[in-house]
Amino acid sequence: MLLHKTILFALLGLYSVSLTAQTCCSGGVPLASNLGLPSGKKGDFQVGLSYDLNRLRRLYTGAEAFDATSRTRNTQTILLEVSYALTDRISLDAVVPYIQQERIIRRAQVTTDQTSGVGDAVALARYQWIPAVAEKNWEWSSGLGIKLANGASDRANDFGFTFNADLQPGSNAVDFILWNQFRHQPGFRPSMSLFLTTVHRRRGVNDDYLPVTNQVTGERRAQTYQFGTETQLSMGVTDQLFLFGQIVSPGLSLLYRRAAADRTNGIVTPSTGGDFLFLQPTVSLTPGGRVSWQLALDLPVYTKVIGTQVAPTFRLNTGILFSLGTP
Repeated sequence: MLLHKTILFALLGLYSVSLTAQTCCSGGVPLASNLGLPSGKKGDFQVGLSYDLNRLRRLYTGAEAFDATSRTRNTQTILLEVSYALTDRISLDAVVPYIQQERIIRRAQVTTDQTSGVGDAVALARYQWIPAVAEKNWEWSSGLGIKLANGASDRANDFGFTFNADLQPGSNAVDFILWNQFRHQPGFRPSMSLFLTTVHRRRGVNDDYLPVTNQVTGERRAQTYQFGTETQLSMGVTDQLFLFGQIVSPGLSLLYRRAAADRTNGIVTPSTGGDFLFLQPTVSLTPGGRVSWQLALDLPVYTKVIGTQVAPTFRLNTGILFSLGTP
């Protein structure tokens, strides 16, 4: 009887992996796109608090979209961001997310899986090669960061089966991040800013993925899981307008994201990874010298996934930034 239970648990575990692998890894926690607070002078301390909603509902096979709505993914994240300028050129940033993920599958009956918890934190050191000064209309900053493995990666459902990696608050792996940002203020309109931001994220390996203990021998075995390398490229323009006694900054950008396929035990995981292009309108208000508010919306322009996946339908991000340094 014990052997039969062991075989049953193993089969159910394999079934769970094959079933949920196609939910997608195109969404997830928006750490890479939230890095890099505005540059500051020595002693400046900034605190940002934002809310991010990423909804995935439309089904894709390659670049072909379907109207099927049998699967929905919602990722809601509250991000706490802090930045301190050690010098006029060197800044230290940290991002800590709290994440709630939800997967809804509609068949004969509706199944909802949900996880929540503190996610993996990011620490980023930035250096301004070309600082923002009044005499120059160019700015260039680079950053080197690390994503820690502090978030939980062993959340399970009511039956005790551990959720797959894409539904966990943490990844149980350390990632390395390379960040760059260029800004230019054209001479014909100093209030305008053209920008280019690049983020490259090399994902680490979780070597304790979906562990299973043999009920007969007591031996514990685990798999390895590695999310695909991720590259993001964002380019656009912002401007400053004085309206109704407030400084209003509208903006428009294109965000390109490329995610390589994930790997389980070193082998490509089916239906993970792809290419995504978003149009991102933004608006921000600066009611005072120390407080600003921003709203951004990501709208998919082009989607091409590997295999079949539920891809992003829209993403909304809004937040407040407090500057505690010298205005």
